[in-house]
Amino acid sequence: MTQIMTDICKCNRSDCPLSKSCFRFLAEDSAYQAYFIIDKVPENCKEYWPVKDEEELKKYNEYWKD
Repeated sequence: MTQIMTDICKCNRSDCPLSKSCFRFLAEDSAYQAYFIIDKVPENCKEYWPVKDEEELKKYNEYWKD
């Protein structure tokens, strides 16, 4: 059976003020999910991927499946 996962590198900074609206944080993950590491919360995150609502989050999750 093939594992389906979001094919992006995710962020794990739950303390980031942008995390509640960022696809790199909110995307579905799996046991094999890749994450990037940021030592501290950036003022202007270059990896920020805005998501405006649940519908857009669902659309992105479907699009970025393996």
